[in-house]
Amino acid sequence: MTLTRSLVEGNTSGLSFLGRFADVRDSRIVGNQQVASGMAVAFQESEGRIINTIIAGNSATAIAVQNGSKVGVWNSTVAYNGTWPRSAIACDERGSEVRTVNSIVWGNIRDEVCGALDASLVGEDPEFVREPNFDFQRIRVFDFGRYDSHVPDFVVDEGDLRRSCRLPGDGRRVYPGAPRRDPDGFGRPCGDAVDLGAFESGECEPESVIAFHRGDVNVDTRVDISDALFTLDWLFRGGPQPECVRSADVDDGGRVDLSDAVLLLGYLFGGREAPAEPFGSCGVDTTADELDGEMFELCPQEMVFAFSSSRRNRSAARGNFRYNARHDLEESSTRSRSTLDRARHRDVCAVLCAVLCAVLCAVLCAVLC
Repeated sequence: MTLTRSLVEGNTSGLSFLGRFADVRDSRIVGNQQVASGMAVAFQESEGRIINTIIAGNSATAIAVQNGSKVGVWNSTVAYNGTWPRSAIACDERGSEVRTVNSIVWGNIRDEVCGALDASLVGEDPEFVREPNFDFQRIRVFDFGRYDSHVPDFVVDEGDLRRSCRLPGDGRRVYPGAPRRDPDGFGRPCGDAVDLGAFESGECEPESVIAFHRGDVNVDTRVDISDALFTLDWLFRGGPQPECVRSADVDDGGRVDLSDAVLLLGYLFGGREAPAEPFGSCGVDTTADELDGEMFELCPQEMVFAFSSSRRNRSAARGNFRYNARHDLEESSTRSRSTLDRARHRDVCAVLCAVLCAVLCAVLCAVLC
């Protein structure tokens, strides 16, 4: 699922993703009270990205990655969260992995992150334009007659979490897969390098041509059966539209229909010809058509799971969950794979049933009419 340009504020629980790919971008997750889960954003047995997002003023851990989840945090600002006793970005030791790139982690009760850390500012004052003011004791009471509802009202002043001290590009190199725009729509990088945090310094125009990967319809960094299912779900079940419609145009015919999903399945399982370029890596579409490609602001090549080339944060061991028994790790890994497989099987059955029903209805209409 994709959560984009959203405000999540004043809730008594955070966001929790279980067993599926999740994409959170250009959003603000602020002032939430984590009563039970203890985290603002949680990934359980899932994969995902957090991009161009502000996570601030929440009463517990900002990001928790658990049970074999793999998450990339790109150009985001994680600030002023009440993270005790965990780190600002916490992961367990059951195969969970996190990569934090070009991000700011500051002002939390524990400014620590787990996993791989690249070109980020952790525990150092980013010198925001205006400091925010969050009060974790403020509660708003709503009278519903028979009972009262207590909701957090932590945000006194959200502040301005842009940086005041940096010129466009602060010496951080441009990483493959970095978002091409900041939440305000300005181009990234604006200068020689990408700025840190959710916002880019300067007001550069974004690139007019956006790279994408044909066939990666659900933007999960790979091409597999889930991409064909995403297309079928959109076409026949009213599911979400692909973020980049061009990526679903597998044959580069200038439109997306059933044949594109069939072609992709044929390539994956039947030895058919590969999708049209750009396929196998990110690129641009040289064919003139009216399909929307501008929304695809993130070319996922080398993005989320390139952990081995990055240095590990030495403070990651502190604040993490600890499991000493080896069989616990193996059991958790098996359970994670089993949950993901069951979810995929349910999606396959649901989409195939919908397609078969549509075909049968069309045949019956043709015969009877």
